[in-house]
Formats: sequence, structure tokens, C-alpha cells
Amino acid sequence: MQRDYYECDVDFYSMFESDTFDEEVMTDNVFKGYVFNDRGERVLAATLTLDETGGGWGEWDDTVI
Repeated sequence: MQRDYYECDVDFYSMFESDTFDEEVMTDNVFKGYVFNDRGERVLAATLTLDETGGGWGEWDDTVI
């Protein structure tokens, strides 16, 4: 997974199309985007851990997206 810091969460989210993730989960300050593989298994494809400034550390696996 590639990991970078984003000054604003919009910078992270704008890298993906609106239908990139099959399931999106937001818990506390952590976003997780999942896709389903060809066997129907849920695979973590991206995460963003937000900080108090509205930015955060994001990572994604472009091999599954």
C-alpha cells in the first residue's frame, strides 16, 4: 500500500471515482474503503486516518482497485 499525508481529506477522496469502493465504513476518525474480489470476499483497498486539522494519513492498494 502507498501511504501519504493529505492536508485535506478532499484531496484523498478526490483520487477515487464515486463507485471505486463497494463498501465504505467510517468509524471515529478512520475511513475504510473495501472492494469485493472475484470470490466475493471483502478486501480492504484504502484507509484514511483523519487528524484534528481535517487532513490525515491515507493509504491505498492499487492492485485491488
